[in-house]
Order: sequence, then structure tokens, then C-alpha cells
Amino acid sequence: MTKGLEAISGEYHGGIIILGRAESGENVVAYAVTSRSPSSRARKFELEGEAIKTAPTNLQDLNTGNPALLIYPAITNEGRGSENFVVVSNGAQTGLIADALRNYNIPFHSRFGDEAYDLPAILSNAFQHPNIIGGIDITRFEPDAPNFTPRISGILARNKAVLSIIRHEPEDNVSRSVFKFPLLKGYGKAISTYTGQNVPKGEVIPSFRGEPLTVELNGRSSKEIADRIYETLGPKAAGPGIISPGDDFRVGVAVAFHDPITNKRISYSILNRIDIEKT
Repeated sequence: MTKGLEAISGEYHGGIIILGRAESGENVVAYAVTSRSPSSRARKFELEGEAIKTAPTNLQDLNTGNPALLIYPAITNEGRGSENFVVVSNGAQTGLIADALRNYNIPFHSRFGDEAYDLPAILSNAFQHPNIIGGIDITRFEPDAPNFTPRISGILARNKAVLSIIRHEPEDNVSRSVFKFPLLKGYGKAISTYTGQNVPKGEVIPSFRGEPLTVELNGRSSKEIADRIYETLGPKAAGPGIISPGDDFRVGVAVAFHDPITNKRISYSILNRIDIEKT
């Protein structure tokens, strides 16, 4: 098992976001996708301008699912004045959060720098009103019954970050949780759509609950951390609680390093399972 990432070493986590600061001092944003369905596996990460997006690898397989839930900007950079932010999510809500950042009214007597931005309020406000894209309300959980995959999102500033999760609750209700935390050298906070527990197909996959997980970010480059995350999410050997020993659910991992002073991207690394298997 990869040291430092044991918190995300379960058999099946779905989507995973990690925000933190590497041991070398750079700010880190990581997003990984694992999947059990052919439609979700028919994707990869690619860089398009300043954004890292999901892109189709097999349109026939992709269209057996809902492309509106599968193709989206996963990681984007959002500048406002002298401040730079990174927005990350597991769906089209990435753009909604970026809009909320651009439209945020800084209080007149606020402090300078990224402290002027109330990140929990920005993230909460982004989901305050229904927003329909492709027939789907991206301010709620995904409409993929019976799992109702949670929406996970985050914003990374220079010295702090915030994560959120939107879950399905009984009687089709919605719960929204927001978590703010400082960026500490060598550590990150992780949130995932599922708990890491796999279940037989047809049963409901348990959604992530509770506080974000603490992970150690021991790598000194974006590629080193991407490699370690990819390894950690790999197939599991037979043992207690393992439903699908040897099955590889990985789709891809994207990791970006950002300068801790300007929060501008200085490097990135993308690992796509489809590309790795071709080599």
C-alpha cells in the first residue's frame, strides 16, 4: 500500500478530490475517477486550454450512460484581480462554482488577499438555486438511481481550501455539507463520492459521509503524486470485504501543482488507464 494515501485505499471510491500542499511546498489539486460501468470507463482526462476535462474514448460505450454526467471540466483555473483560484468537481457544477467566484461581492471592510473571499459561502451560494444543464439539476445529487451519486466539489486558494458534498437523503431530500481547512505542508484533505466499500451490482453503493479524510502528500512533483494515487486505487487482492478481487476500476488521475504565492499552475500530470494499457 502506498504510504500516506491509505485513507483512499478502499476497493471502490468512485470520484475523488484531494486538495492540499505537497511536502515540497506547492499547492496541490488532484482529481481521480474510478468506475464500474462501461459508459463511465469510456473516458479519459485531457488538457484543454487552462482546464483539465473528461473526454470520450468510445462514444458507443459512453452513450450507454448519460453523457451530461460524464463529460465536463474537472479542474479549472479562475482568476479575479490579483487572486487566483482552482475549482474542481465531479460534474458540470465546475462552471457554476467558477461563476460564483466571479460574481462574489467582497465586503467593503474585508481583509486583503484570499482572506477577502468567504469560500464556504461562495460554494454554498453556487448551489442555492436550481440550475439545469442537459435536463439535469447540477445543484443536486446525480439522478442515477439507486446510487444517486453525490456531487463533490472544491475550491483551492493560496492558503486555504474548501470541499463540499451534495447527497441524496430519504424521500428524495438533499443534504449539503461544506468543509473549510488551511493548507498545511505535506498534507491534504480528500473527499469521494463513495466510502470505498464495494457492493454487489444491484445494491446501493454507500455514499461518503463525515469529515474529509486526511492524506499525506509525500510526492515532490505532480507526476510523483499522480503515480502514487493511481497505484493506491489499483486492483485489490482477495480478502475480507473485497467483492471484486483483481478488478481494475481506474479511469484516470489528474494532479496539478500551483505556486503557493500566486496560486497559478506550474505543472500538471495526467494518467489515463487507456493510455497506460496501450504502452
